[in-house]
Amino acid sequence: MKKSMMELVREAKEIDLSLEAMGGEIDESMEVVIYQNRLDLKTKADSCAFFHEHLEAVIASWKKRKEEAAQGLAVAQRKLERYEAYLKESLRGIGGEISGDYMLLKVKPTKGNLLTPNKELIPMQYKKEIITREWEIDNKAIKEDLALGIPVPGAELKINHSLTIKPHNGSK
Repeated sequence: MKKSMMELVREAKEIDLSLEAMGGEIDESMEVVIYQNRLDLKTKADSCAFFHEHLEAVIASWKKRKEEAAQGLAVAQRKLERYEAYLKESLRGIGGEISGDYMLLKVKPTKGNLLTPNKELIPMQYKKEIITREWEIDNKAIKEDLALGIPVPGAELKINHSLTIKPHNGSK
């Protein structure tokens, strides 16, 4: 049965504790256990790294598909807009309505969209005052204080860990 990375690491820690308890004395059976654990850890490390690379490739593939889908969506939306403009123009040319066996096409004026390209020219009677009070958090200052051990109510510094996976040059 294949062991997980966690199981192999736990086993390696147990081996280290056993070695300490034995005063560093290694008998032949312990030597075999140590050798097998180290071999299993090396194999598992390579396996985990290859699976990690696989997942990164899958993500890259999905991102590319997402970009292609976004481009396809934009093309379809432009086609629809042009087609609707064509239909509206055509229908206005024949009185605004045409009926087929199954569908009715009709164009009529809307209530209109308000355009205010130059807000400076709008009289004051059409303006209303908006009062907002927004605060921006100074993340840099908070992070610096927390790193120095100065407590900041409502904030905490969460330490993360980075993962590095890279091929090595063959040295062990």
